[in-house]
Amino acid sequence: KTVAYMSDSFERLRTAVKDEVGGPEQWHYQRTYTNGTKIYRGGAKGIHVKASAIVTATPQQIFEYTSTNNLEQRNAWDTMCNTIQVVESEGTKTILKTKFTSPTRLVAQREFVYMRDSRTDEDGTIYMSSIAFVDGEDADIPPISKKTVRGGLPLCGWELKPIMVDDRICTQCTYCTSAELNGRIPNWVASIGAEDQVKSVSRFVDLFRND
Repeated sequence: KTVAYMSDSFERLRTAVKDEVGGPEQWHYQRTYTNGTKIYRGGAKGIHVKASAIVTATPQQIFEYTSTNNLEQRNAWDTMCNTIQVVESEGTKTILKTKFTSPTRLVAQREFVYMRDSRTDEDGTIYMSSIAFVDGEDADIPPISKKTVRGGLPLCGWELKPIMVDDRICTQCTYCTSAELNGRIPNWVASIGAEDQVKSVSRFVDLFRND
């Protein structure tokens, strides 16, 4: 079922990227960072955010970071991720386990087991989507740690759309995610996680600013 849902996940990702305020994802505009990154919050529980900005790098340059299995590269845009484990990889599809630091010892670290895939449109736009396994299909995949809580990931992905800025190929970079944290977790802890995720695009803006 998870493999079948992957195709649907790309359609949801495309819709979520283009979705305006008040649409299916219930995005509502939050603010714009000083580097031009626009931030939105969605209507789902847990972490449900979208961020978008122009990055002075090609889609492929950014994709090297978003598709990496190297923790140091991942931390360039996702600072709370502390573990990446590849379970299986075939073609463009990869099954991963990732673990995230909790801001307090009173709350267990969250881990996610998910399938990641990518597609490229004729115009060079790269879509990368990740979804958690459904209906317990990940039950035979052992946890990274016995102390972690496994979360859900109904939506997570990137649209990396090439655009020309001053005769240079840049990227309209959009990141959307909806993560179910599961278990008991205070709202302030979920807010810290959401704030970290929503800064992903902003970190790319700053990373490539001086290149």
